[in-house]
Amino acid sequence: MRRIDADELKTAIEDRIDHIPSNDYDEGWNAALNTAIDEIDNAPTVKTSKVEHKAYNEGFKDGVEQGIKLSERPQDEWIPIETRELTEEEKEEYPDATFMYDCKLPEDGEEVLVTTWSGDVSTDTFCRDDGCYFESYCDEGDVIAWMPKPKPYKEGGEEE
Repeated sequence: MRRIDADELKTAIEDRIDHIPSNDYDEGWNAALNTAIDEIDNAPTVKTSKVEHKAYNEGFKDGVEQGIKLSERPQDEWIPIETRELTEEEKEEYPDATFMYDCKLPEDGEEVLVTTWSGDVSTDTFCRDDGCYFESYCDEGDVIAWMPKPKPYKEGGEEE
């Protein structure tokens, strides 16, 4: 059984929280990090099976590491689009869907920059209504990455 210092792990995660979030992206990552902290607080200290305990620790550790890695992602970095096949349950729930996104996605109605499979860069709006899709590019593989639009230029470098 691998034991960890839960308090040290929580401190490492708490150090990565943006205490004055400036946008929805920051708030989303803060929420993810707070969820990781809650999971640490609620994690069982002993499991009956060493195999279960090892798998739990490995999965949890990987999840926390991924959360930390994503929280450190610069705001001006492309976020790759990843998709997966639908589960049988999802096929029943979304009969018209041909794939599921398996990555961080923009907020509903958010206008973002997108890169297409052909290398073009443009702005598009992400929609969440009868499904999740980019308004101008609905097919799987059309958009290969997205990023939030940068803040507009302000003379003198002042931010809003």
